[in-house]
Amino acid sequence: MTGEKRVGTGAIVFMVLGGLVFIGIGVAMFAQGLPHKGGLRAPGRIVEVQVIHDEGTRWRTIYEFQDAAGATHRFTDPEEETFEPTVGERVEVSYLPGDPGSARKVDEVLSEDVLLSWLGGTAMIAIGVLIPLAGRRDRRTAG
Repeated sequence: MTGEKRVGTGAIVFMVLGGLVFIGIGVAMFAQGLPHKGGLRAPGRIVEVQVIHDEGTRWRTIYEFQDAAGATHRFTDPEEETFEPTVGERVEVSYLPGDPGSARKVDEVLSEDVLLSWLGGTAMIAIGVLIPLAGRRDRRTAG
């Protein structure tokens, strides 16, 4: 019986920790789309789209913006898209003062990836806690 309890406890710990990791990944992905703390914002636009053929077609987006001094800068989004972005589309860019190389596209909308990560993590925690609790209740009522 003690062996069963340890396996149950291990499964609970695994599911809860795994769920927390997934939720943490979702938080980190969401934070990547937020403006830099203390950063500047500038209008930008998509100037180029690179096609990547590797296990399906994906696209890499290149943005351009002007910093506060009027200098033009380009940066490539580290995330690959599963849909083709539109060249010329306007976006908002955030960068740290004096460091235009820190630029990133501002996207404060929850993406599918973030939602799936949060939902998956929450489901893992719920399963890890609820199923063992239901099993304990069944054992109590059985005798």
